[in-house]
Amino acid sequence: MSTTTTNYGLTVPELIDSPPDITLIGANFPIIDTRLKEVSDAANAKEIPCGAATGTANTYAITLNPAPAAYTEWMALAVKINVASTAASTLNVNGLGAKSILKPNGTPITNLKSDSIYTLRYNGANFIVQGSDAAGNATAADILAGKTASTDAGDVTGTMPNKTGSGTVITPSTADQTIPQGYYGGAAGDGKVAAVSVPVANVLTGTTIAGADGTMPNRGAAVITPGTANQAIAAGYHNGSGYVKGDANLIAANILSGKNIFGVAGSVIAGRRWALGTDANTMSGTPGESLKYVTVSGLSFRPKFVLFKHSSRLNGGVYAEINDTFN
Repeated sequence: MSTTTTNYGLTVPELIDSPPDITLIGANFPIIDTRLKEVSDAANAKEIPCGAATGTANTYAITLNPAPAAYTEWMALAVKINVASTAASTLNVNGLGAKSILKPNGTPITNLKSDSIYTLRYNGANFIVQGSDAAGNATAADILAGKTASTDAGDVTGTMPNKTGSGTVITPSTADQTIPQGYYGGAAGDGKVAAVSVPVANVLTGTTIAGADGTMPNRGAAVITPGTANQAIAAGYHNGSGYVKGDANLIAANILSGKNIFGVAGSVIAGRRWALGTDANTMSGTPGESLKYVTVSGLSFRPKFVLFKHSSRLNGGVYAEINDTFN
């Protein structure tokens, strides 16, 4: 019973056969000739089996000739990818079963490029891409401007702004302030948030500004009643609904003359129960009678009688009649 070699699949006839099966031996020569040419042809060297992949993205297949009998550790091959991968991928060689394609660091390779040729070696469980260990999912915005890195997507040149030494100053406000995009090294010249001086006595109790808890009392709607002494307005926040009490009796007729209360000048004469007047020098009445009228004003009461003195007489008299127009 014949067997085949591991590397090239050459047929080994049973030595006990007599004579040996020349047909089996003859089938080996084309295989040997092909392999020798691949190694010696400098213009088209193919030191390891190779071929173009078939299948769909992420699930590739290849047919090698001669076909390997099984996957063996250290097996090498080169494969030309027919369609770019989009995720972790596998390769099935001559129907021996799909095996994962990994990077040297053991993670799945997800960015196989269409029409690119990859050299693979089998480690006993998976195919390992040779000559590449780039990894990572960083984008240009994740890398500092002027720097490059190798990632799953290939070499990437950074675009992140470098704020080192920029002196960026952020001033606190009632609204959130956006920190400009970029890299800050943490040095004093890179940037800062401007300091805020917050006297806690000027901040309402229950309110925090820049980490400072206010102590200003909340007076709400304070009401102040006037008195004989000044009334202090209590320190704190007043919401605008408070007031100083008013009084409808605050009028001149209720205030002594010469006094002023809250801007109202008084007109009351203390203890006054009399008034001066002048006669009207009016003659009226029946013939032979002389009637004079005296006008009296400035009293806040109606008198019971009036004393008067005639200018042509030494003594006065009592005016007995008070008419309704007396004021």
